[in-house]
Amino acid sequence: MAILAEGLLEYSLRIECPHSESRMFPLTDRAAEGRVNPKGIPCFFAASDRTTALSEVRPWVGAKVSLGSFRTRKELKIVDCSDVPDNLPIYINISQDGDFKEPEQPKRDQIVWAWINDAFSRPKDNDEGKADYAPTQMIAEVWRQAGYDGIGYKSKLGQGMNIALFELDSVEIQKCELHEVESVTFSHEECSNAWYKR
Repeated sequence: MAILAEGLLEYSLRIECPHSESRMFPLTDRAAEGRVNPKGIPCFFAASDRTTALSEVRPWVGAKVSLGSFRTRKELKIVDCSDVPDNLPIYINISQDGDFKEPEQPKRDQIVWAWINDAFSRPKDNDEGKADYAPTQMIAEVWRQAGYDGIGYKSKLGQGMNIALFELDSVEIQKCELHEVESVTFSHEECSNAWYKR
């Protein structure tokens, strides 16, 4: 509140609302490095459902997050890496004489696509000196050059699918909502032997 001349009062109110339409798209002059795009080249990331989209921004309890609903402007060609079984094991078949046996072609293709999906899905660590996303950026560029509009892959943080589109104008926003995060849940179990200090 500020006191103006002649005894008038000016009130300022802070009203929480979703981001504007322009802010729901990546900034074209400040694009951070992503699993699909190199630093400086923006890419539009979306998810197939609200919870997955919200999870991907890794919010804390009480955080306010703007969630938008978008519609494609045209029919898009997407490389779908997500059509693989969950937790597909590395396929190694060693015969009794110790020779490695290559899996059959369908199984081999499935394993390759599972590894590609995992590479796109896995969040990178915070070591800025490492080029963790260079392999997936190169794969994405090959697909972009081949005429695809984007890539779909499973989320490691939600139940849905993530979609990365190469062109920002591939979609238009229909609606924007403001959501407050009420809880964040982690499920875990010990996966290695513990060590003890005497």
